[in-house]
Amino acid sequence: MFRDNGGPKLQPAISGKAFNVLRALIAALPIPLSTRHNALYDDHVLIAALVFMCEKGASAHAALKAMKVNNDGVRIPTGQWLLGMLGKMPHDVVEKCCREALARTVKFLIENKLVRACAVVAIDFHLHPFTGKDGGGWTVSGKPKGGATKFDAYLTACIAGAPHALHVGAIRVRDGVKRADYVGEMLAELRRIGLKPKLFLADREFCTVAMMSAFDAAGEKFLVPARMTTGIKRALEEYKRGKRGRASAYTMKSDGGKQFTFWLVIEKRMRTVKGRKRLRHLTFATNVAPDAIERTMGDVPDAYAQRWKIENAYKSIKQIRPMTTSKNQSIRTFLMYFAMINCNAWYMSNRAAGADAAESGGRPARRRVTLSVFMALMLGLALEIIKTDKAEREYYLQCIT
Repeated sequence: MFRDNGGPKLQPAISGKAFNVLRALIAALPIPLSTRHNALYDDHVLIAALVFMCEKGASAHAALKAMKVNNDGVRIPTGQWLLGMLGKMPHDVVEKCCREALARTVKFLIENKLVRACAVVAIDFHLHPFTGKDGGGWTVSGKPKGGATKFDAYLTACIAGAPHALHVGAIRVRDGVKRADYVGEMLAELRRIGLKPKLFLADREFCTVAMMSAFDAAGEKFLVPARMTTGIKRALEEYKRGKRGRASAYTMKSDGGKQFTFWLVIEKRMRTVKGRKRLRHLTFATNVAPDAIERTMGDVPDAYAQRWKIENAYKSIKQIRPMTTSKNQSIRTFLMYFAMINCNAWYMSNRAAGADAAESGGRPARRRVTLSVFMALMLGLALEIIKTDKAEREYYLQCIT
């Protein structure tokens, strides 16, 4: 699991620290758990059940049934109990607490200098299929995918240069609200937690007057691929004829009459198609001045290639996101954030393990725990905690961390 530094010795600490991160989230939520001394289930059991769902990528009923079969003699809650506890919470409170828990993981990394506050950030809208007719105003319509035409939508932000998926922000998107408003809210949220990104990377969906104006109004630098509109095609032809430079001012107009002026950057690239090399022109929109482009991002296409880190982050979420067919938005939102926070706990644990090894005189491991191995460690710890007497669980967690 680790290449060096006596990796197996660090495994309990890795899962123990991550477990405490998840426990802090549960403690902040108004989950109606019984606090009586003789209550069957407490927050430890709830986290263990959620971790089991993530590790198996299964629904609450299937995962907890398998958990009970594999751990005969141990009290395991039912899927109905778990979803019932989560479903009783108000949605607004769930999202607020989950966003704050996500922010705490980022603050921890910044304060311990495990992530640079001026990192490059990728931002995008993430859609998760919703199988139902009515999402209570929380679902958005989109192109059919997996038989679904309605989706739970999130505006997410990730560190583009991180070796693993590191989510620094996520906002639930409602139908009928302008997406540019969510961009402004996300930028404010990132500033609140201490991030000062030197550049934002986004896809073509953000190449609109409203979206780019939101970045510019907040004083943030952005880089997005330019949409091949009629005007952009005309500008590209002017560039080919030598009438327009590599970086030139371009004004885009919206249907509502608003306009925004940005720098249109055109880059040449050779592309091999069926064994033949062909010249390709790439167009980008940015508000970084031409004389600062090289200093801020270097090679523009290579800088934009870092945006794919957010696609890898989505794959990580999909790998451990618990399945659910529940229409309750509190449950759906919580499970999505829980998967994101698990990914952040994975990143935090790996970085913390490397820092601990360096402080003890060892050399940080080059190959660290993968997400699947990390979730297996978490599951092993969760099962041990369930099997441990309730009075001794706190002592057990203190010993391994």
